[in-house]
Amino acid sequence: MKPKVYWGLAFLLIFVTFYILMPADIYLHIRVLTAITGSLLCFICLTQLLPKLRFISIPLSVLMAAWFYVRYSALEDAELKEYGEIVPATVLDVYSHHNAKSGASYKLFLAYYRKNGEIIREEMYVSPEEFAATGKGQQIRLIYSTKHPELKRLILK
Repeated sequence: MKPKVYWGLAFLLIFVTFYILMPADIYLHIRVLTAITGSLLCFICLTQLLPKLRFISIPLSVLMAAWFYVRYSALEDAELKEYGEIVPATVLDVYSHHNAKSGASYKLFLAYYRKNGEIIREEMYVSPEEFAATGKGQQIRLIYSTKHPELKRLILK
């Protein structure tokens, strides 16, 4: 077979892997890196497959990274809808760190009971808006996935 056929098959395999077959355990932890890696691998295949259209490959790869990222976010939302458990949580402490180089980061230290009765105490990085809406000792609601307990979100409404 010709090399272009191999590059075309590699592109299809990479795209299907990163768009459809990506395990949740990977994209839940490193969503941005996974999306960028998939788009870069697709970019390499596209530039080899269509060398005269390299100028199209760059914007297409950037769009593909965004597409993968949005897909992973949608999969997270779907998992929370299907396997989500809403529980009350207590904010044990709040922490913000400001750095001139990296900006600000915001953490909440939470305690809550899982469905099985296990008490969980952990920290959770939050957005500035979520940080501003919470305070030490406050009772909030949290939704977590019973399938992948590391997937969780605050419910502040």
